[in-house]
Amino acid sequence: ASSPTAIMSAMASLPPLKPIDHGSGFDRHILITGGAGFIASHVVILLCKKHSCCVKLNPPRRNVAATPSKPLKQLRDTPPPRRYPKYKILNFDRLDYCSCLANLEEVASLPNYKFVKGDICSADLVNYVLETEKIDTIMHFAAQTHVDNSFGNSFAFTENNVMGTHVLVETAKSYGKLRRFIHVSTDE
Repeated sequence: ASSPTAIMSAMASLPPLKPIDHGSGFDRHILITGGAGFIASHVVILLCKKHSCCVKLNPPRRNVAATPSKPLKQLRDTPPPRRYPKYKILNFDRLDYCSCLANLEEVASLPNYKFVKGDICSADLVNYVLETEKIDTIMHFAAQTHVDNSFGNSFAFTENNVMGTHVLVETAKSYGKLRRFIHVSTDE
């Protein structure tokens, strides 16, 4: 099973991308599909709250060794580097039965967070969002889950999970400015 921590660890193993000047003050514009779902909402929160303009200065670090070149006070007063500096997170979700915007209340008012209600099966809407928001990275989590529900209407699951992913991939390909596409599948 996937967890936000495992997903972020896997992302950390990817080679870093150079900052892109979007003219917005953000180095990355990340579209997260299905961001109101259980796992993706935790990734959204993690990325938004680790953003350097939104995080309060860390408390002084403890248990650090002083050296002649770095006195103990200097080490304690130096915050650790930000892991996700200057990331703008765009949460794209259609708010289906497995979504919960209440999970995202703690980031809803942050300057690096934006929510767009939309369906990944709509190529026109996805293309519009990619263009207007200058998206350079997609983290695709959107999927219907709960295998029990798929027995009653397997066509809806196929349309959302397979066709939705296909529309997203084709739209991203025609957009041509994407630097990274990460697909996270947690469906049974």
